[in-house]
Amino acid sequence: MKLHLPITLLPVLLSTVAAQAVEIPDDYEQIDLQVPSQLYAYSTNTATAKYAFILGSDVSVTPTTNTAWTNSTPLITGGNHIFSTAEGYAPAALSFSGGQSIVFKQTSSLTFDTLSNLTISNQTGGMTGGAIYSTGTVNIINNTTVTINENRATHPTYSSGSSSQGGAVYSTGTVNIYSNTAAVTFSGNRAGSGYSSSDSYGGAIYSTGTVNINNNTADVTFSGNRASANTNATAYGGAIYSTGTINLNNNNDVTFCGNYSATSSSTSASSPSNAYGGAIYSTGSININNNSDVSFSGNYISYTSPSPYLSYTLGSAIYSKSGSITIEGNGSVTFEKNYIRRASTYQLQSIHMAPTASNDNLVLAAKTGGHITFNDSVYMEYSSLNPTVSLNTDYLDANGVTQKAEGTIVFSGKYTEEHLKEIKGATAITATEIDNSRTSQLLNTVNLYGGTLSVEDKAVLKTHAINVVAGSNATMIVKDAQVDTTGSTDYDITVSNSGALIITGSNGSTRIIAGNINIQEGASLSLTRTEVATENVPMTLAAVDGLSVYNDKIGGIVSGNLNLSGGATYIANGAHLGMDDGTLTFLASAENKTNLVLTLGAQYEKDAQILLFSNVDKAIFGLDNITMKPFMDSVTLQASDYFTGEWINDETTLVYDSGNIYVSGVNVVIPEPTTATLSLLALAGLAARRRRK
Repeated sequence: MKLHLPITLLPVLLSTVAAQAVEIPDDYEQIDLQVPSQLYAYSTNTATAKYAFILGSDVSVTPTTNTAWTNSTPLITGGNHIFSTAEGYAPAALSFSGGQSIVFKQTSSLTFDTLSNLTISNQTGGMTGGAIYSTGTVNIINNTTVTINENRATHPTYSSGSSSQGGAVYSTGTVNIYSNTAAVTFSGNRAGSGYSSSDSYGGAIYSTGTVNINNNTADVTFSGNRASANTNATAYGGAIYSTGTINLNNNNDVTFCGNYSATSSSTSASSPSNAYGGAIYSTGSININNNSDVSFSGNYISYTSPSPYLSYTLGSAIYSKSGSITIEGNGSVTFEKNYIRRASTYQLQSIHMAPTASNDNLVLAAKTGGHITFNDSVYMEYSSLNPTVSLNTDYLDANGVTQKAEGTIVFSGKYTEEHLKEIKGATAITATEIDNSRTSQLLNTVNLYGGTLSVEDKAVLKTHAINVVAGSNATMIVKDAQVDTTGSTDYDITVSNSGALIITGSNGSTRIIAGNINIQEGASLSLTRTEVATENVPMTLAAVDGLSVYNDKIGGIVSGNLNLSGGATYIANGAHLGMDDGTLTFLASAENKTNLVLTLGAQYEKDAQILLFSNVDKAIFGLDNITMKPFMDSVTLQASDYFTGEWINDETTLVYDSGNIYVSGVNVVIPEPTTATLSLLALAGLAARRRRK
């Protein structure tokens, strides 16, 4: 039923904006809470007691305002409790601060609803819950501002071997934080005591049920929360620990920054010191959907003292022990400067997944115009149960409407050195730290359903098979970076109908390592050379024979085979592709030829030869099953028999010569060598080498 205004409450001007009062169940006793000392009578509730505390004005509770709340006595014990503003009144503020004991202990349920400001700060509780310990549901809903900071769950005595759980909130039920209209902030909360063999869980929130942080119309921030353990102990979840599902959906901006899990040394192989999940630790599923912008920055896990015993430090932002991770439909998502510290060694890493079931999938969907960017590495362990990595699948928006994900998913190594230097300060960074920080491993099948997957700026992405799905119009870009689908088994990269693979860059570092790269009918492979920093520096050409263009080779295929099916398109845009010990196969047919498009950035004389492929171990042209092998000096083919394209004419030929494939017969003019002083800008569109026969 609705709560009606009692005459005993202090008058409040009804001209103020009225609060939407919470529905108070009929079996709750209603208490008009006017002063903090009124809570004294309810400090020893039974587990079945049900009270609704109704505020007509602001109430601030401290050990001074309620002397029954002492170092050894919680403010309220047991029972089911609701705190809300009286109907018809402007939302009132409720604050609990400065206590040296837990505020709510073993309550069956606890609700804060329709308050102007809920503040719970500077509480030091016991091992379970720094401020709140509930055996049921905790609701923080429909309030304006929520501030929960500097609370601590720790040991009440000098002992070891027990755990600390939930620096601010401990719940064995569901935690609901939703529909709050101003900032929601968990800051500086801590689980951990410093005693040996004492694990810690959830610096801000510990839950064995579901954690719902949904539909908050202002920013949601978790900052500086920590789970800390000492010798022979493990820390889990610097901000949130949950054995159920974690939902972070339909909020404004969501930020996790500076949260951490930390542990110290091990003195026994049977009692290792571990740290998992600098911001989030979950043994269930994690959903981060349809928020505005999402940022995980500066979260970390730390193992501070070197030890001869095996210790694990995994997932500086998110550690998922089992369950899926879904991040979709957000405005933009950025992971950066999240790191692992193992004594004096550092690694940038954002997510670590350890799937244990076939549906423990990683799902990333960037909304149209948005992005999901990993400036840190990502690791998904291999599982024989075959979970998958699904990129840019269709998703449901906040209104339940299906949307196409046509944004960009980025793995970048651009800021790796800069971020490591910022984190380590004056300490020198090593090549190993840089390489590990740039290398992401998703050791299960990756499917790209739409939009763009971009691996760029020295990043390395290691996966099993990669499939650009048919009909997706999706694009995979490898730019001055490396994609590797090899391991104990060599896996394929397949680009299906309407998909595209773009190999691009400026410095020759682009690499794709795969068993086979299959460009199927209706798909395209494109090579694009981007400009170098010194593009306006002139280059003087001494001779035409053996002429080469600086930095024109933008990519390579290492120990892989490239298969272009009939109906596929190969575009050479001022660049060529190198292959190491691979087989190049054009599966053209008389009915369906390979479409070869060559874009030139300079002039060529008719007999000049333009390099398309280099270091090809073997070339096969499927129409007549002509095979060219390394021991054959050269083979010349009539290009129009195998390819289509506007540049093709009756005089155009393909020449295979010592592992290189050239195109000849482009009827344009090259400048004379005696007068040729060309800039790299003019040479930007040239292919790798031009030869006269």
